Amino acid sequence: MTDFINFIRNPTYTGSFIKLPLKDFFILLFFYFLAAVPLGVLASVISDLLGITSKVQQTFMPRQIIYGILFAPLVEETFFRLIYVFNRRNIIILLVASISMAVYFILNENMLKMIVFLLIFISTIVFLVLFDHCKNFFYKYFKQFFFIIAGSFALIHLDNFLGMDLYKLFAAFIIIIPQFVAGTILGYLRVKFGFIYAILFHATINLTLLLQL
Repeated sequence: MTDFINFIRNPTYTGSFIKLPLKDFFILLFFYFLAAVPLGVLASVISDLLGITSKVQQTFMPRQIIYGILFAPLVEETFFRLIYVFNRRNIIILLVASISMAVYFILNENMLKMIVFLLIFISTIVFLVLFDHCKNFFYKYFKQFFFIIAGSFALIHLDNFLGMDLYKLFAAFIIIIPQFVAGTILGYLRVKFGFIYAILFHATINLTLLLQL
């Protein structure tokens, strides 16, 4: 836990991974829920007051399980944590994943999300063309990028709520604080221990939350 706190104070990329002890995995899980539960209660109160509802609660349970435990961890970790290791292989994976998602949303007639993934696709092409410059810039400002990515991860979860509008935006930032906490832990796991640990932790969080519904 001390290592996590020190990392969050100054996120750095070491270029190598170590094995995560099982007890440390559960300590981080406990820490997440220790922070997320009271924040979640506050978010629930604010949501009720503002008439904001969760899409997850309106989804059929088998679909929740498939999406929350299998699809969401893999896709979200690919787009938000893979890039912490800035190499050509990971950028190519992002390129293929982003164009695949763009095609998926074209077929589902969701133009906004299609545009988002096309922008990611274009960004990955730029990363490949200017690889050395982008890599040096990314690691020079790794600390800033670490928290920007964690914040972006939290922001995309606004899409999980119905009844959101511009006037409720400030309250929305409070609602997604648990996702920001999760984003920092997942980033730490990815950077220190590897991509698979972030996926497993993400899936465990989602499974625990789904069992409460």
